[in-house]
Formats: sequence, structure tokens, C-alpha cells
Amino acid sequence: MHRLASLLILLLSLCGGNLYADDLPVPGPAQKHIALLLPLKSNIYGRAADAFRQGFMTAATFQPGLPIVFYPTIDQTEDVLHVYRQAVQAGAALVAGPLTRNAVTTLLEEQLPVPTLALNTPEYNSALPQNLYIFSLNIESEARQVARLAFGEGHRSALTITATTPLGKRVQGAFIDEWLKLGGTIVERLNFTPNQNGYPKLRTAVAKIEADMLFLAADAEKARAVRPYLDNSIPTYATSLVYGDNGHAGRNLDLNQIHFVEMPWLIQHDHPAVITYPRPITPLSLEQERFYALGIDAYRISVQLLEPTPDAWPLDGVTGQIDLDGQQFTRELTAAQFRQGEAVAVHATP
Repeated sequence: MHRLASLLILLLSLCGGNLYADDLPVPGPAQKHIALLLPLKSNIYGRAADAFRQGFMTAATFQPGLPIVFYPTIDQTEDVLHVYRQAVQAGAALVAGPLTRNAVTTLLEEQLPVPTLALNTPEYNSALPQNLYIFSLNIESEARQVARLAFGEGHRSALTITATTPLGKRVQGAFIDEWLKLGGTIVERLNFTPNQNGYPKLRTAVAKIEADMLFLAADAEKARAVRPYLDNSIPTYATSLVYGDNGHAGRNLDLNQIHFVEMPWLIQHDHPAVITYPRPITPLSLEQERFYALGIDAYRISVQLLEPTPDAWPLDGVTGQIDLDGQQFTRELTAAQFRQGEAVAVHATP
């Protein structure tokens, strides 16, 4: 039976297709392959996982390598560990995944025999075990980049305005931490809850504060609601959370002049890497597009981890300028600004 499993994967590599792990008769020694460990069975994360899978496979058609075998998981971390071990036993030379923070966290205590490209950050800071690499859509890293961007443009005193959500607090915390390290000062930290009765009070509070920039930690919907109550003469910065797509320019007029960062895939269509890869056959939501782009760059990184080449980093990716810092892949996103309701790339990376 082990020989049959090997023959199936060998046939797969010759045909240029892919297999699900469930298609294999038994987990066992097989020809080397890339294991794609994703929560495809999850009701919560399944769509994001499938978008990532599509992007990963798209990149593979442009740079063929080892055959790719899908190892679908559910949300439970026990299932992730079981499937990870199954993939290694079946001959995986590299594992791409898992996708969720709690699943990545479970790998911190594992001995990982093959390079493993985790697609999220662990829930707490810890030394990464050998062979574990991190590549993700980390929003805190974006907030830190925005702090460096604003500081580099001459701003020194910041006012933060944060939506009262767990994600908003995380973004605010990362920005403040980086801003203070750079030598900037925080003059005030204001929070808001989407509530028409609270917006006038927020406007009054902002009017009493003197700062040379404002950092807005909110998603697109909340940012559009609160922006008319802020002082638009203060340069305002945000992360990609503020971007809701360029399809409805009229909806984004309230966001005009806001500076933010975003991946080239979404706003820099003449970018050399972006024009290389086709868009999804079936239209995806903006968030799913981000995971599709992450899949493209994750495959390119996987190829480098399997067969390193000199001067591989930085990599000009569709999700940003990618570099390797120890075992963490960093992404420098494209600076952008809302103009006439549309997101426009500025200071674009060549």
C-alpha cells in the first residue's frame, strides 16, 4: 500500500495536478511533496483557506516544483497536529500552514522535521523552533510600518483614535509601541464606539488637542463613519483596515487624504510581480483577495526554502517587499492615499 501511495504522488507530479491527502490509500513514505495544511473544512476560515489555496496553485503553474498535496483540517488544534504529522509521514518536504493563530501556537512545542511556513503569528512571543518560519498578513506589522512612514515624513506628536474592538486595540498598541521607540510622543489616546450620539463629543475632544498627526485604528466602515467628526487638516494615517476597495469611490470620499499602506496586489496594478499572475477566475471579496495574494507569495517563498538561491531576499512580492529576518518573513507594503475617493499608490516600490 505504501508503494501505491508513492505511485499516486509520482503520477501527480508527472501530470502537474494535485491530490488531497484523503485520496492516498494510507499515510506512509512517498515521493517528496509540498503539503498544504489549511482549514478547508472550517465554516469560519474555509473561504480564506480556499482563496489561499487558489493563489498557491496559481503561483505553482508559473514555477513548477514538487507536487502539492492538500491536507484539509478543521478548527481544532488537535486535528492540526494529527494532520501535520500525517503529512510528514507521507513524505512532505515542506509544510505550508497552518493558517490560524491558535494552530500556529500549537507548533511552538513541536519538533518540526521539515521546513514549515506558518501563515499566522503565534498568540504569544516565543522563540521559534527550528524549521518554523512565519509569513502572514500581520496587522500589527502594518501599524509599525505606518509609524515609521509618518515619522519619516517629519511628524513627531501623534493623537490616536481607536475603534473599541479587540482588533482596533491591537493595531493601536502596535503603532504606539513603534512610535515611542522612534522617539515620537503620544499626546492623547481617544476611543470611540460607532454611535451617532458619541461622535459630537469626540469632535469636541479632538478640537482641544494639538498634534501634528492622527492615527486612526478602525476598519473601513467605522473609519467612514467617524472621519467627518475629525479635524481633516491634521495629517491622518491608518493601516490597510481602512481600505474597503476601489469599487465604490463615492463611499470613500470621507476618507480623502488619509495615508495608509496596502499590498501591491490591490492598489498597484502595474507592479512587475502583480502583472505576472492572473486574477482569480471567480471574483473574491477584498479579504479573500488578500489571502489569494498571500498564497502566491507563500508558494514563491516555499520554493526558496526548499532550494535556496543566493540573493533571494528581498523578494518583490505581490503582498509587498518580502525579506527574511531570522525565521520571520517581513512585508514592506506600498504607501497609499485616498484621493477623490480612490486609493492611489504613492512612493511606490520600483
